[in-house]
Amino acid sequence: MRPFESPDDGSGTYVAALSTPERLVLAQVTGDVVELLGGEDAFLPADDDGDEHDDEHSDQHEQQRDQHEQVPGASGSAPGSQGSDGPGSTGPSAAESLGALRSVFDGIHGAPLEAPSDPAVRRLLPDASTDPEIAGEFRRYTDDDLRQRKVDRLLLFAELLLEVPPSANESDQLDFVIMVDEAEPIAGALADIRLVIGERLGLRTDEDSEALYDAVTATWESEDEDGEDRKPTAGEGMSGPRLFLGSVFLLAGYLQESLTDCMLTDFRRRKRRH
Repeated sequence: MRPFESPDDGSGTYVAALSTPERLVLAQVTGDVVELLGGEDAFLPADDDGDEHDDEHSDQHEQQRDQHEQVPGASGSAPGSQGSDGPGSTGPSAAESLGALRSVFDGIHGAPLEAPSDPAVRRLLPDASTDPEIAGEFRRYTDDDLRQRKVDRLLLFAELLLEVPPSANESDQLDFVIMVDEAEPIAGALADIRLVIGERLGLRTDEDSEALYDAVTATWESEDEDGEDRKPTAGEGMSGPRLFLGSVFLLAGYLQESLTDCMLTDFRRRKRRH
């Protein structure tokens, strides 16, 4: 993974790099969050209007990514990448996955007035007041729109993750290119992903997050700098689903932090000009 940077080429993009496994894992977790926001029995056929909108956005982003690729040294994929029909390609399955995710909200009318029972969804859609009546009334007018807005930006993130053909070499770092005007929704999607994972992992304080970081990073190296076996640490006890979620939490955090830094740098640059 390479964090987001702002190329000085006038392309109007921010560029990070992710391996194929990192892209697929992030897309999978993004889909899980979309399902959480959609609720039960939410998978319904996609409508034509949604497909038309998706095609319009896809054309716009493709033009912007082409502009980035014309810059010397820029690349939309790493050497060894396969086409849509190549080995390890997501091909039709990627399109089917996105179609299934887009369908989550199709046909859902009206939002629930009560607070979500799932604590992870409640982190995404918190009460606006400690007064149950006020909170319920606020949800009546805002819940549906808020859910849809979060789903839209999560779907955008998933679409961008899956648009580059996968590489047969899992270590290849493939450029992850987003337009400047996509940065805010992508940062929001990453924040929502981290909120859900943080709730699932029981993270409540900065100390909890720091302990998770230590535990996950302790599993990344099995030897010390001299090539000798490293002494066991408490983090090496982490494995299975908790290690998986912890790794995704850190990955999403690196992307979100670097993307926010790019946005702040551009904001300060614009402010100085005026």
